Amino acid sequence: MLTEKLTVRDRILVHLGSFRSNHSDHQLPTEVSQRGIAWAVGILQRHISQYIRPMIVEGLVSEESRYIRGGRQHQKVYFLTERGRTQADWMNNNSNDKSNMHLDVTSPQSSRAKWQRSFAMVEDQSKP
Repeated sequence: MLTEKLTVRDRILVHLGSFRSNHSDHQLPTEVSQRGIAWAVGILQRHISQYIRPMIVEGLVSEESRYIRGGRQHQKVYFLTERGRTQADWMNNNSNDKSNMHLDVTSPQSSRAKWQRSFAMVEDQSKP
């Protein structure tokens, strides 16, 4: 069983495990875009590519350009490959820390708020 907290990479895998690529869908949910993934795992959108790129190279995630609901132009969207889905399923089945995993994935406001409080404390400590 897994006992350590999930890394950002792991949280991305678990989050994307809830979605499947369906080419007949004309508009996809925001959750599979960079903005949606960042929001779900509690990091800034500008950092998504540094986590996603290696996952694409490893064959865990695929990248497509599609319309997002409410959007006017194509955006990059991400889905798990079969290999990625296997890893996400394994993490879901073997994690002792399911409460943390579900908090980070389904309640991004909580993890984002935690991150913002931590960042504010670090900023306050650095002021003379």
